[in-house]
Amino acid sequence: MNQTLTRINDINDPNQQQQQQQYLNAIVSMKSKQELMNEAYLADEDLDNGIWKGWLHGIPLAIKDLSNVKGLPNTLGGSKLYSSLQQQQQQQHTTSNEEDDAFARRIRKEGAIFIGKTNA
Repeated sequence: MNQTLTRINDINDPNQQQQQQQYLNAIVSMKSKQELMNEAYLADEDLDNGIWKGWLHGIPLAIKDLSNVKGLPNTLGGSKLYSSLQQQQQQQHTTSNEEDDAFARRIRKEGAIFIGKTNA
């Protein structure tokens, strides 16, 4: 998980942009690093205890912003909503979805860890 988050920070954050890399802005919203590391730790702990949730167990995934995912905000890909989301995140009053879409629920059931939402 740590390597995934580092790579996202390297290519998604304009403040971390290096001369040879382009800024992508692909992730529009993301869970906190602490929350994601906790989820990864719990997935590892499950494996240590012989619990395997499925083929995606512990794999970090980002999902298209058009989809509802529990705990993540949804702007439906709209720039006006995105601007509103950025303001809400700065004020730490972000509204999150309360449930997963059917396909996201199936992916989560297989053990995936949703890290955030993409605009691409």
